[in-house]
Amino acid sequence: MNHAAQVAVARLRLDIGPAYDAAQSLYATLRDRRDARLLYRLTGDAQWREAYQEATRRAEGHLAGLVKSADALEPELRAQARRVEAAVTDLIAASPLPPPVPAPAPAGPAEQRAVARSRQAFAALETFIRQLERSRARVSARLGAIAAAETVVVLALGLLAIFVGAYIVDASRHLERDHEFETRRAERLARALAQADADRERTAALAALARATALALDPKEVAQTAIRHLEEHLNIKNVLVYAAAEGAHLQILAFDAPHPELFVQRWERIHWPTAELLVARAVRRGETVVAGRGDQGVPAASRQAMTALGVETLAAVPLYARGRLAGALVLLLPPEHVFTTAERELTEAMGRQVAVALENSRLLQEAEAEREKVRRAEAQREEFYREVVLAVTGGRLVLHERAELQPTCAENIAAVRDVRDIRAARVAVRERAIAMGLAPDRARDLELAVAEAAANAWKHAGGGSVCVCRTEEGVEAYVVDQGPGINPDDIARAAFEKGFSTAHTLGAGFTLMLSLTDRVHLVTDDHGTTVALEMRWQPLPQPEPWESWQAVNAP
Repeated sequence: MNHAAQVAVARLRLDIGPAYDAAQSLYATLRDRRDARLLYRLTGDAQWREAYQEATRRAEGHLAGLVKSADALEPELRAQARRVEAAVTDLIAASPLPPPVPAPAPAGPAEQRAVARSRQAFAALETFIRQLERSRARVSARLGAIAAAETVVVLALGLLAIFVGAYIVDASRHLERDHEFETRRAERLARALAQADADRERTAALAALARATALALDPKEVAQTAIRHLEEHLNIKNVLVYAAAEGAHLQILAFDAPHPELFVQRWERIHWPTAELLVARAVRRGETVVAGRGDQGVPAASRQAMTALGVETLAAVPLYARGRLAGALVLLLPPEHVFTTAERELTEAMGRQVAVALENSRLLQEAEAEREKVRRAEAQREEFYREVVLAVTGGRLVLHERAELQPTCAENIAAVRDVRDIRAARVAVRERAIAMGLAPDRARDLELAVAEAAANAWKHAGGGSVCVCRTEEGVEAYVVDQGPGINPDDIARAAFEKGFSTAHTLGAGFTLMLSLTDRVHLVTDDHGTTVALEMRWQPLPQPEPWESWQAVNAP
C-alpha cells in the first residue's frame, strides 16, 4: 500500500471510525433501553428499571460522542448526525419509564408517541450508519488498498441485518403473543360485563316485582302483577298463575294465553296429587320442570295441551312460601324461544317473590275475615248491651254512637273549668229552661241533673261545656267533655248500683240524673263523653222496670 493510500486509510479511520463506532454503540444502547423499558412495563421488576436508567445514561454518552465526532465528517454526514441527535434527544424526552401494569394493556396516546419517537430515532440512526458505510465504501472503492476493510464492513452489515431480522422476528412473535393475550383478556372482560349487566337487570326486575307485589293485596292482583313483570323481563307471552286451593287443588288465578276457553274447560282447576300434567309434577317434586313437546316422559295430557296451544316448551315453577304450597307459575314458550339458564334462574327468583306475596295476601284475607268476625261479634254485643240497658231502664237510658247524638244548640251557655263554673252553669240552665217554657219545678230538676253531669265532667275530664236546646217535646241540656270516656263495662253498674263510682264513670250522680229527668242519652268513647238530659213538657210515666229497680236498690 503506497503512502497516499495509507494516508487515506488513516484519514478514514480518524474521521469515519469514531462516528461509526459511536453510532453502532448508540444503536445497541437504544435497543437495550427499549427492551428494558418494555420488560419493566410488563413485570415491574426493579432490575429492568435500573437497566433502563443505565441504558439511558449510556445512550446520552454515545450521542455526545457521535455529535463530537461528526464535526470532522462531510457536510451531508454532519447534517444527518444533527438529525440523529434531534431524534434521539426527542426519544429520550418522550419515552419516560412507564408505570408497570399487571398484564399487557392497549397502548395509550403517550405510549404510542413514545413508540413513534423510537421508530424515528432508530430510522435516523440507521440512515446515519448507512451513510457512514456508504462513505467508507466510496473511500474503499477509490482506494483499492482498503478492499479487505470493505469486506469486513459488508460482513458487519450482514451480521447486523441478520441480527435486526432476528430481532424483528422475535418482536413479531412477542406482538402476536401480546395480541392473543389481549384478545383473550378482552373476551373475558366482555363476558364479565355481560354477566354484570345480566345481574343488574335481574336485580332491577326483582326489585320492581317486589315493589309491585307489596302494593297488591288481592291474590288475583298479585297474579296479574306477576304475569305483567314476567312477560316484560323475559320478553315472552303466555303465562299462567295458579293458586293453591282447598282439597289439594290448583286454581287458575290469572293467565295470558291463547284459547282461554281451553283453560277454563280443561285446566282451570287441577288436583295436583293425581293429575298427569307437568305443573302437577312440578308441585309434587317441589322443583322447576322444563320439558319440550317431543321430550320423552312428558305426560300425554300435557303433550296434547301443548299441541293444541302451539307451544313447543313448557316451564312449570312450583310456588312455596314458608313451607306451604302457594301455587305455581306456568310459562308456555313458542318454538323460536330458547329458555336459557339465566331465564330459568330469574323465573325461579321471581316465583319465590310471587309465592311470598300470595301467601301474604292469603294471610291478610284470613286476618281480615277474623277481624270481620270480631267486628260483627263486637257490634252484636254492643247492640245487645244497648238493648238490655234500654229495656232494664224502661227506655230512660239510651246509649248512642257518636254520629247519632250531636248537640243542636246555637251556642254554649257555660264552660265548666272549676267548682264556681258548676254553680254558674246551674243558674244559666235553670233560667234558660224556664225562658224556653219549662215548668219551674221541672227546671230545678234539670238544674240538679246538669250539676251532677257537669261535676263529673270537671272531676273526670278536667272540664267541659254546657248548652240547652228547645225541642218540640221539651228541653234538652247537653254536657260535653273531651275526657277518656267511660268504660262500657261500668255503665250498667253506674246506672243501677247506688254509690258506684270510678275515675272513668259518671259516678254516683248518674242514678240521680236518671231519677230527675225523663230520659238520659249517652255517648262515650276515647274522644270524650256527651250526656244529653231530656225534660219533656209533661213528665213521662215511671215504667215498671224502674220501680222494680228502685225496690231492689232501696236502702
